[in-house]
Parts: sequence; structure tokens; C-alpha cells
Amino acid sequence: MTTARDFHQFTIRGLIQTTVNRTYIDLTRRQIIDEESVVDWTELRSLTNEINFLFEGAIDSQREANTLNNIIIEIQTRAASIYPGLANSNEFDQYLRQGIKVYSQYIRVNNLAAPQNVIDQTLEE
Repeated sequence: MTTARDFHQFTIRGLIQTTVNRTYIDLTRRQIIDEESVVDWTELRSLTNEINFLFEGAIDSQREANTLNNIIIEIQTRAASIYPGLANSNEFDQYLRQGIKVYSQYIRVNNLAAPQNVIDQTLEE
């Protein structure tokens, strides 16, 4: 059974990776950065730990704010190659931080977890 914590981890990590990867693809297509500048999504222990700390923290607390800042630093470190190609890296970080915060709080407040049979569900279900 998938717990709310597992669902939170999967969702937040997916949000981060999808956002960064799509940004990378866009920047390489427009030849703003080199294609060799691949984002490193291996060795995710520190990112995983920060996402778990976020799940455990109180909403709108100082701990939540610190953890969000740590996640952004982790993204900046992993995806350093995309930052020179961004028109406004601070704005990118702010929007990504806000997205992570909103998704995280929604999952925590509503104690969401993926259905056990999520793969077997049909569109009608």
C-alpha cells in the first residue's frame, strides 16, 4: 500500500525532475546550452531526505521554509548546467519553490496516497 509519505516523495521528486528536464530540453533545442550538460539525477539520497523532511515539517513553519531552500540548493547543484541559460534564474527558483510548496502542502493537508491499484484503473474509474 502506498502511504501519503511515499506519494509525497514520488510527486515532489517527479515535479522537480520534470520541470528541470523540460527546461534542459528547451534550452538545448534553442541551442542556449550544450547538449552534453546533462542533469545528474543519480545518487538521490540528499534530495530524497530533504523531500522527506518537507513531508514531516509543519505547514508554513520555519522548518518548511528552510527545507524548501535546501531543496532549491540541491536542484541548483544537480542542474548547474541549465542555470547559465536561464533568463532569470532567481525567478526560475522562486516558481519551482512555490510549486513544490503548493504540491507538498496539498498532499500533506489532504493526506493523499495513490490508490493501490493505480496501474489497473481505467479512465472511467
